[in-house]
Amino acid sequence: MMELTRRGGLISATVAALLHARRACALNAAETAAMLGIADPADFLKRKPEFLAVAPWSSGSERLWAACLADEGNGVTAALIQEDADGETRRIVAGPVEADVLTIDPFWTLNLLISPVHPLGADFPAFGVTVSNSYLSTGRSTWSESMSIFLREGSMLRLVFSGYVGAGSSDEVPCRRRQGGGEPCRDRWERKWIIKTAGPAAGGKPPALVVVERGSNKIVSRHTWRGDGYHPATFERLIRS
Repeated sequence: MMELTRRGGLISATVAALLHARRACALNAAETAAMLGIADPADFLKRKPEFLAVAPWSSGSERLWAACLADEGNGVTAALIQEDADGETRRIVAGPVEADVLTIDPFWTLNLLISPVHPLGADFPAFGVTVSNSYLSTGRSTWSESMSIFLREGSMLRLVFSGYVGAGSSDEVPCRRRQGGGEPCRDRWERKWIIKTAGPAAGGKPPALVVVERGSNKIVSRHTWRGDGYHPATFERLIRS
């Protein structure tokens, strides 16, 4: 792992990037939310600060940030924002684009994470958005985690792939037998997957993707780039245990 020297100590490049992202998000959150269409960013961030994610995104000499804002349902707005050298002026240079992401239930307890590292590889100007969500209602609870990949094409952003990497639920169901009361019977299941490449990119096209079961490494879905996108464009089969 690459390391940087700081005040006589060592700090990993990954940790430095995360600290940089956290500072930028704290300083520019309201401005970023306004750029992504929030009329009252101060009120929005007071109620739902976890609905906004910002992270550094490198593309040549440009100083770019990837930003993602969740709505009240299961959609997000994503954009690339350029910051001038003085650090004072910012503008959207790609997007914004609105897209639905994969989640079992509407956003409830939400965590957004933007990563410049994604299955397409460093040769393609893209970033990943991981959406983790848990939901609780009477007699039922669910959780899900999905990755959505946004690809830059000039001044445009496109959602080119979205797939679950984990999901589970717990549902209250009628018990066949019950003596003396007690807790309701529950039907539980949980599955986890990994999205990975199925080989190198060729002919200027993004690589094929496969979804494998975590642990067994069994392939459960294949996705090939055809024309202008992946086919199929999503992995959303919640296979119960």
